Parts: sequence; C-alpha cells; structure tokens
Amino acid sequence: MSTMGQRIKKAREATGLLQTQLADAIDVKSAGVISNWEKDINKPNAERLISLCKVLNIELSYLLDYYGPEELPVSPQERTHLEKYRVLDEHGQGTVDVILDREYERCTKGAPPKEVDTELEAYRRELEAEQKGEISSVSDVIPYGAQVKRNA
Repeated sequence: MSTMGQRIKKAREATGLLQTQLADAIDVKSAGVISNWEKDINKPNAERLISLCKVLNIELSYLLDYYGPEELPVSPQERTHLEKYRVLDEHGQGTVDVILDREYERCTKGAPPKEVDTELEAYRRELEAEQKGEISSVSDVIPYGAQVKRNA
C-alpha cells in the first residue's frame, strides 16, 4: 500500500510537473513543502488537498486512499483511459470492448494468447475491408458490445 506522499509524487510526475511548478500552482511557499509532503514528513491541509486534486487532475479518494464501501478505486492512469474511452465514437468503443473482453478472458480463464492474436488479426482485416468499401461498417460484422467468435 502506498503512502499519501508516494501518491502525490506519482501524480505530480505523471503530469510532468516539477516540485517548484506544483508549489507555484497551488500557492505554497516552496518546493520544500512539496518535498516534505512526498516524503511523508508533513501532510497537506484540506485546502491544499483540494488544490492538489485540481492541479494534478486526480480524485480526492485516490489521494486519501479511501474509496468507501461503494466506490471503485481508480488510479490516475485508469482515469485517463476512461476519459479517452468516453471521447471515442461507437466504432472506437466497440474496438476497445472487443480487445478488453479478449484480454480479460485470457487473464482470468487462461485462454491462449494465440486466440487473442487471431481475433485481433480478423478484426484488423475487417477494418481494412471497411476502409476499402468492401463492407459498409465493421459494426455490420461486430455489433457494438457483442461477444463475437470468428473462425480463423
């Protein structure tokens, strides 16, 4: 389990900010204050916690490492993935869903990676056929969110 200081540092580094830049952004005296937080020597007060969350684009629950009984823990990287996913159109989301389902199956049920590779290759061929106009849409072949099995 990571400490609050480790989570602050990880989020700061993920945004590409230096300690001095973060200090300026949240209006603290110096980079030394940030350094002390990251080393768990001191902890930010409630006002600074909120400022950190805004500047670092993280959830307060992540920083505090408290998710409550109903909340699912989401790392900054997972949040970025979710934000990107929400920008995708139906076709893009369908593509991600197919890959995610296959990888989940592989990791949880021990499905051999070759099946996943075959699935991706078949999907790639369908995308190419769509681009060439041979089919009207991959979604004609793979309905959004569908569980599809193909013969290789």
